[in-house]
Amino acid sequence: MLFSILQRNNFISFVLLPIVIIGLWFPYLLKPTMTIYYYDQNPMPLYKPLLYVYNSNNYLGFTIFFIAIILCLILLSYINSTFRMLEKRSSLYLLLFIIFSSFTPQFQQFNPMPFACIFVLLGIYSIYKLYKNEFELRAVFEAGFCFAIASLLYVQTIFVSIFIFVGIIQLVPFYWRQWIAGLFGLVTPYIFVVSWAFINNSLPKLLETIDANMIVWHSWGEISLPLYISIISIISIFIISLLFSFSGALKKVALQKYYLLQFFLLLFVIIIFAIIPGAGIEIFYFSVIPLSFYITNYLLNIRNTLIPEIITFILIGLRIFLFIA
Repeated sequence: MLFSILQRNNFISFVLLPIVIIGLWFPYLLKPTMTIYYYDQNPMPLYKPLLYVYNSNNYLGFTIFFIAIILCLILLSYINSTFRMLEKRSSLYLLLFIIFSSFTPQFQQFNPMPFACIFVLLGIYSIYKLYKNEFELRAVFEAGFCFAIASLLYVQTIFVSIFIFVGIIQLVPFYWRQWIAGLFGLVTPYIFVVSWAFINNSLPKLLETIDANMIVWHSWGEISLPLYISIISIISIFIISLLFSFSGALKKVALQKYYLLQFFLLLFVIIIFAIIPGAGIEIFYFSVIPLSFYITNYLLNIRNTLIPEIITFILIGLRIFLFIA
Protein backbone atom coordinates (compact mmCIF):
# COMPACT_ATOMS: atom_id res chain seq x y z
CA MET A 1 0.00 0.00 0.00
CA LEU A 2 2.77 2.46 0.93
CA PHE A 3 4.62 1.72 -2.31
CA SER A 4 1.46 2.49 -4.28
CA ILE A 5 0.95 5.77 -2.42
CA LEU A 6 4.53 6.86 -3.12
CA GLN A 7 4.25 5.81 -6.75
CA ARG A 8 1.44 8.28 -7.28
CA ASN A 9 3.81 11.10 -6.30
CA ASN A 10 0.87 13.05 -4.87
CA PHE A 11 0.24 15.45 -2.01
CA ILE A 12 0.14 12.59 0.54
CA SER A 13 3.73 11.58 -0.27
CA PHE A 14 4.78 15.24 -0.16
CA VAL A 15 3.43 15.54 3.40
CA LEU A 16 4.68 12.08 4.41
CA LEU A 17 8.38 12.73 3.84
CA PRO A 18 8.82 15.60 6.37
CA ILE A 19 6.85 13.54 8.92
CA VAL A 20 9.21 10.61 8.39
CA ILE A 21 12.25 12.89 8.85
CA ILE A 22 10.92 14.25 12.14
CA GLY A 23 9.90 10.77 13.30
CA LEU A 24 13.27 9.16 12.62
CA TRP A 25 15.19 11.90 14.44
CA PHE A 26 12.58 12.45 17.16
CA PRO A 27 14.70 10.90 19.98
CA TYR A 28 17.50 13.35 19.22
CA LEU A 29 15.05 16.23 19.14
CA LEU A 30 13.72 15.28 22.57
CA LYS A 31 17.18 14.87 24.05
CA PRO A 32 20.00 16.17 21.85
CA THR A 33 23.10 14.10 22.52
CA MET A 34 26.35 13.80 20.64
CA THR A 35 29.09 11.22 20.62
CA ILE A 36 32.31 12.96 19.61
CA TYR A 37 33.88 11.46 16.50
CA TYR A 38 37.16 12.43 14.86
CA TYR A 39 35.51 14.91 12.49
CA ASP A 40 34.03 16.65 15.54
CA GLN A 41 37.33 16.74 17.42
CA ASN A 42 39.17 18.22 14.44
CA PRO A 43 36.47 19.79 12.27
CA MET A 44 37.29 20.76 8.69
CA PRO A 45 37.16 24.50 7.89
CA LEU A 46 33.58 24.59 6.57
CA TYR A 47 32.20 22.15 9.13
CA LYS A 48 33.69 24.06 12.06
CA PRO A 49 31.20 26.99 12.00
CA LEU A 50 28.27 24.57 11.60
CA LEU A 51 29.48 22.58 14.58
CA TYR A 52 29.86 25.82 16.55
CA VAL A 53 26.22 26.68 15.84
CA TYR A 54 25.11 23.23 17.04
CA ASN A 55 27.19 23.44 20.22
CA SER A 56 25.82 26.92 20.92
CA ASN A 57 22.20 25.92 20.33
CA ASN A 58 21.32 22.26 19.72
CA TYR A 59 17.92 23.00 18.25
CA LEU A 60 19.20 25.66 15.87
CA GLY A 61 21.92 23.22 14.82
CA PHE A 62 19.38 20.49 14.16
CA THR A 63 17.24 22.94 12.18
CA ILE A 64 20.21 23.59 9.88
CA PHE A 65 20.88 19.84 9.78
CA PHE A 66 17.30 19.10 8.66
CA ILE A 67 17.46 21.86 6.07
CA ALA A 68 20.57 20.16 4.65
CA ILE A 69 18.69 16.84 4.41
CA ILE A 70 15.76 18.57 2.68
CA LEU A 71 18.16 20.20 0.22
CA CYS A 72 19.59 16.76 -0.53
CA LEU A 73 16.07 15.52 -1.27
CA ILE A 74 15.40 18.49 -3.54
CA LEU A 75 18.64 17.87 -5.45
CA LEU A 76 17.86 14.16 -5.78
CA SER A 77 14.45 15.06 -7.16
CA TYR A 78 16.01 17.58 -9.55
CA ILE A 79 18.56 15.03 -10.82
CA ASN A 80 15.76 12.52 -11.32
CA SER A 81 13.52 14.95 -13.22
CA THR A 82 16.36 16.35 -15.33
CA PHE A 83 17.96 13.08 -16.40
CA ARG A 84 14.91 10.79 -16.11
CA MET A 85 16.70 8.40 -13.77
CA LEU A 86 13.35 6.77 -13.04
CA GLU A 87 11.07 6.35 -16.02
CA LYS A 88 7.99 6.01 -13.80
CA ARG A 89 6.81 8.57 -11.30
CA SER A 90 7.54 7.79 -7.67
CA SER A 91 8.73 9.36 -4.44
CA LEU A 92 10.08 6.06 -3.12
CA TYR A 93 13.72 6.99 -3.78
CA LEU A 94 13.30 10.04 -1.55
CA LEU A 95 11.85 7.92 1.25
CA LEU A 96 14.71 5.42 0.88
CA PHE A 97 17.24 8.24 1.07
CA ILE A 98 15.69 9.40 4.35
CA ILE A 99 15.62 5.87 5.78
CA PHE A 100 19.16 4.93 4.74
CA SER A 101 20.61 8.26 5.86
CA SER A 102 19.44 7.57 9.42
CA PHE A 103 20.61 3.97 9.72
CA THR A 104 23.69 4.37 11.92
CA PRO A 105 24.30 6.40 15.10
CA GLN A 106 26.86 8.46 13.16
CA PHE A 107 24.15 9.45 10.67
CA GLN A 108 21.50 10.21 13.27
CA GLN A 109 23.40 12.78 15.30
CA PHE A 110 24.68 16.11 14.02
CA ASN A 111 27.45 15.37 11.50
CA PRO A 112 29.02 16.84 8.33
CA MET A 113 27.66 14.24 5.91
CA PRO A 114 24.34 15.86 4.82
CA PHE A 115 26.16 19.14 4.20
CA ALA A 116 28.88 17.40 2.17
CA CYS A 117 26.23 15.37 0.34
CA ILE A 118 24.63 18.56 -0.97
CA PHE A 119 27.80 19.39 -2.89
CA VAL A 120 28.37 15.79 -3.98
CA LEU A 121 24.88 15.83 -5.53
CA LEU A 122 25.65 19.12 -7.23
CA GLY A 123 28.85 17.56 -8.55
CA ILE A 124 26.96 14.52 -9.85
CA TYR A 125 24.47 16.80 -11.57
CA SER A 126 27.30 18.70 -13.27
CA ILE A 127 28.97 15.51 -14.48
CA TYR A 128 25.71 14.13 -15.86
CA LYS A 129 25.37 17.29 -17.95
CA LEU A 130 28.41 16.15 -19.95
CA TYR A 131 26.46 13.51 -21.83
CA LYS A 132 26.40 14.57 -25.52
CA ASN A 133 28.28 17.77 -24.61
CA GLU A 134 31.73 16.66 -25.72
CA PHE A 135 33.52 19.99 -25.29
CA GLU A 136 31.79 21.19 -22.12
CA LEU A 137 34.30 22.67 -19.66
CA ARG A 138 32.22 24.67 -17.21
CA ALA A 139 30.29 21.64 -15.94
CA VAL A 140 33.54 19.76 -15.24
CA PHE A 141 34.99 22.73 -13.37
CA GLU A 142 31.77 23.04 -11.36
CA ALA A 143 31.90 19.33 -10.48
CA GLY A 144 35.49 19.63 -9.27
CA PHE A 145 34.64 22.77 -7.32
CA CYS A 146 31.63 21.09 -5.64
CA PHE A 147 33.58 17.99 -4.63
CA ALA A 148 36.35 20.19 -3.22
CA ILE A 149 33.83 22.19 -1.18
CA ALA A 150 32.38 18.91 0.10
CA SER A 151 35.88 17.81 1.16
CA LEU A 152 36.22 20.99 3.22
CA LEU A 153 33.24 19.70 5.17
CA TYR A 154 34.25 16.03 5.19
CA VAL A 155 37.79 15.51 3.95
CA GLN A 156 37.41 11.96 2.56
CA THR A 157 35.23 13.38 -0.21
CA ILE A 158 38.42 14.41 -1.99
CA PHE A 159 39.02 10.72 -2.75
CA VAL A 160 35.46 10.31 -4.00
CA SER A 161 36.21 13.04 -6.55
CA ILE A 162 37.74 10.38 -8.81
CA PHE A 163 34.07 10.06 -9.82
CA ILE A 164 34.59 13.21 -11.91
CA PHE A 165 37.24 11.68 -14.13
CA VAL A 166 35.46 8.34 -14.44
CA GLY A 167 32.41 10.37 -15.51
CA ILE A 168 34.46 12.13 -18.19
CA ILE A 169 35.69 8.76 -19.49
CA GLN A 170 32.21 7.27 -19.41
CA LEU A 171 30.17 10.11 -20.90
CA VAL A 172 32.34 11.84 -23.53
CA PRO A 173 35.30 11.15 -25.84
CA PHE A 174 38.73 12.14 -24.57
CA TYR A 175 39.24 15.91 -24.46
CA TRP A 176 42.25 16.94 -22.42
CA ARG A 177 40.88 20.36 -21.49
CA GLN A 178 38.10 18.72 -19.49
CA TRP A 179 40.63 16.89 -17.31
CA ILE A 180 42.43 20.18 -16.66
CA ALA A 181 39.11 21.91 -15.90
CA GLY A 182 38.27 19.19 -13.36
CA LEU A 183 41.65 19.55 -11.66
CA PHE A 184 41.31 23.35 -11.56
CA GLY A 185 37.87 22.94 -9.99
CA LEU A 186 39.29 20.70 -7.27
CA VAL A 187 42.22 23.00 -6.55
CA THR A 188 40.43 26.37 -6.55
CA PRO A 189 38.68 26.16 -3.12
CA TYR A 190 41.89 24.91 -1.54
CA ILE A 191 43.82 27.88 -2.94
CA PHE A 192 41.45 30.22 -1.11
CA VAL A 193 41.46 28.19 2.12
CA VAL A 194 45.24 27.79 2.20
CA SER A 195 45.74 31.47 1.36
CA TRP A 196 43.38 32.52 4.17
CA ALA A 197 45.12 30.19 6.61
CA PHE A 198 48.51 31.55 5.55
CA ILE A 199 47.41 35.16 6.04
CA ASN A 200 46.05 34.34 9.50
CA ASN A 201 49.12 32.29 10.52
CA SER A 202 46.96 29.17 10.88
CA LEU A 203 48.39 27.10 8.04
CA PRO A 204 50.07 24.57 10.40
CA LYS A 205 46.72 24.12 12.19
CA LEU A 206 44.96 23.53 8.85
CA LEU A 207 47.49 20.89 7.80
CA GLU A 208 47.22 19.27 11.22
CA THR A 209 43.42 19.13 10.88
CA ILE A 210 43.62 17.53 7.44
CA ASP A 211 46.15 15.01 8.72
CA ALA A 212 43.99 14.14 11.74
CA ASN A 213 40.98 13.55 9.52
CA MET A 214 42.66 11.78 6.62
CA ILE A 215 45.75 9.90 7.79
CA VAL A 216 45.11 8.92 11.39
CA TRP A 217 43.24 5.61 11.74
CA HIS A 218 39.84 5.89 13.40
CA SER A 219 37.74 3.24 15.05
CA TRP A 220 34.53 2.32 13.23
CA GLY A 221 32.61 2.48 16.46
CA GLU A 222 30.39 -0.30 17.76
CA ILE A 223 28.29 -2.09 15.13
CA SER A 224 25.38 -3.94 16.72
CA LEU A 225 23.93 -7.23 15.56
CA PRO A 226 20.65 -5.57 14.40
CA LEU A 227 22.71 -3.19 12.27
CA TYR A 228 24.63 -6.10 10.75
CA ILE A 229 21.35 -7.83 9.90
CA SER A 230 20.00 -4.63 8.34
CA ILE A 231 23.15 -4.05 6.28
CA ILE A 232 23.13 -7.63 4.95
CA SER A 233 19.44 -7.28 4.02
CA ILE A 234 20.04 -4.01 2.16
CA ILE A 235 23.07 -5.43 0.34
CA SER A 236 21.00 -8.43 -0.76
CA ILE A 237 18.22 -6.20 -2.13
CA PHE A 238 20.78 -3.95 -3.83
CA ILE A 239 22.52 -6.90 -5.57
CA ILE A 240 19.16 -8.05 -6.94
CA SER A 241 18.47 -4.48 -8.10
CA LEU A 242 21.91 -4.20 -9.71
CA LEU A 243 21.53 -7.47 -11.63
CA PHE A 244 18.05 -6.46 -12.72
CA SER A 245 19.19 -3.05 -13.95
CA PHE A 246 21.94 -4.41 -16.20
CA SER A 247 20.02 -7.43 -17.47
CA GLY A 248 18.16 -5.33 -20.00
CA ALA A 249 15.89 -3.25 -17.74
CA LEU A 250 17.72 -0.04 -18.65
CA LYS A 251 16.83 0.50 -22.30
CA LYS A 252 18.25 3.97 -22.92
CA VAL A 253 22.00 4.38 -23.41
CA ALA A 254 22.02 7.53 -21.28
CA LEU A 255 20.40 5.71 -18.35
CA GLN A 256 22.88 2.86 -18.65
CA LYS A 257 25.74 5.34 -18.36
CA TYR A 258 24.16 7.26 -15.46
CA TYR A 259 23.47 4.09 -13.48
CA LEU A 260 26.93 2.71 -14.18
CA LEU A 261 28.37 5.91 -12.71
CA GLN A 262 26.13 5.44 -9.68
CA PHE A 263 27.61 1.97 -9.28
CA PHE A 264 31.13 3.40 -9.53
CA LEU A 265 30.25 5.92 -6.80
CA LEU A 266 29.27 3.06 -4.50
CA LEU A 267 32.41 1.13 -5.47
CA PHE A 268 34.65 4.12 -4.69
CA VAL A 269 33.05 4.49 -1.26
CA ILE A 270 33.78 0.84 -0.47
CA ILE A 271 37.39 1.08 -1.71
CA ILE A 272 38.04 4.30 0.21
CA PHE A 273 36.61 2.77 3.38
CA ALA A 274 38.90 -0.24 2.91
CA ILE A 275 42.20 1.51 2.14
CA ILE A 276 42.10 5.04 3.61
CA PRO A 277 43.00 5.01 7.35
CA GLY A 278 40.87 8.03 8.19
CA ALA A 279 37.69 6.83 6.47
CA GLY A 280 35.08 5.58 8.91
CA ILE A 281 31.65 4.08 8.48
CA GLU A 282 30.23 7.58 7.97
CA ILE A 283 31.55 7.61 4.38
CA PHE A 284 28.78 5.17 3.46
CA TYR A 285 26.43 8.14 3.64
CA PHE A 286 27.36 8.76 0.01
CA SER A 287 26.32 5.20 -0.89
CA VAL A 288 22.75 6.16 0.02
CA ILE A 289 22.48 7.95 -3.36
CA PRO A 290 23.04 4.91 -5.62
CA LEU A 291 21.19 2.59 -3.24
CA SER A 292 18.07 4.77 -3.39
CA PHE A 293 18.06 4.98 -7.20
CA TYR A 294 18.90 1.33 -7.90
CA ILE A 295 16.37 -0.16 -5.49
CA THR A 296 13.61 2.22 -6.60
CA ASN A 297 14.30 1.51 -10.27
CA TYR A 298 14.03 -2.21 -9.56
CA LEU A 299 10.78 -1.95 -7.62
CA LEU A 300 9.17 0.28 -10.24
CA ASN A 301 9.93 -2.02 -13.16
CA ILE A 302 9.35 -5.56 -11.94
CA ARG A 303 6.06 -7.03 -13.12
CA ASN A 304 5.03 -8.56 -9.82
CA THR A 305 2.94 -5.98 -7.93
CA LEU A 306 3.31 -7.67 -4.54
CA ILE A 307 7.14 -7.76 -4.31
CA PRO A 308 7.58 -3.94 -4.28
CA GLU A 309 5.13 -3.66 -1.38
CA ILE A 310 6.94 -6.43 0.53
CA ILE A 311 10.43 -4.97 -0.02
CA THR A 312 9.25 -1.46 0.91
CA PHE A 313 7.73 -2.91 4.08
CA ILE A 314 10.97 -4.80 4.85
CA LEU A 315 13.15 -1.68 4.43
CA ILE A 316 10.90 0.38 6.67
CA GLY A 317 10.69 -2.52 9.11
CA LEU A 318 14.48 -2.73 9.30
CA ARG A 319 14.64 0.91 10.32
CA ILE A 320 11.97 0.37 12.98
CA PHE A 321 13.88 -2.74 14.12
CA LEU A 322 17.00 -0.61 14.62
CA PHE A 323 14.97 1.99 16.49
CA ILE A 324 13.62 -0.45 19.07
CA ALA A 325 16.67 -2.79 19.25
